[in-house]
Amino acid sequence: MWSCRWLIEDDTDGMSRPDRVHYVIDIMPDYVTISSDGHEPETFEVVQIWVDPDYPDAHRDPDLRAFLERRARDRIIGLIRWSRMKAAALIPPSLTEDGRWNLVDCGGVDPKPHTLAEVIRVLA
Repeated sequence: MWSCRWLIEDDTDGMSRPDRVHYVIDIMPDYVTISSDGHEPETFEVVQIWVDPDYPDAHRDPDLRAFLERRARDRIIGLIRWSRMKAAALIPPSLTEDGRWNLVDCGGVDPKPHTLAEVIRVLA
């Protein structure tokens, strides 16, 4: 059972069905903290995108990229999830110094998800 944003049509009009594009956009918000060379760690709200592991590059879909660029207006980025343990942050060009899509490997993801209270506290 998935919490699928496409099913509730929340700014996903015109996007293809998840079974055709091989990813599901989750409706549950979350957050990540990203550290990059020479910069202070930043915490971002994320939209989780669960990608079919048989199609690992499904996150390159132009409709998904346009959706994430719209989210970037509110400093929300994508968290590409290939499994519960493997993920990468996908940062839209409008939020990067080089103006390009940046895929930041999150390494091993903590198997213990954030609690609802943690998510509310960070996103408030």
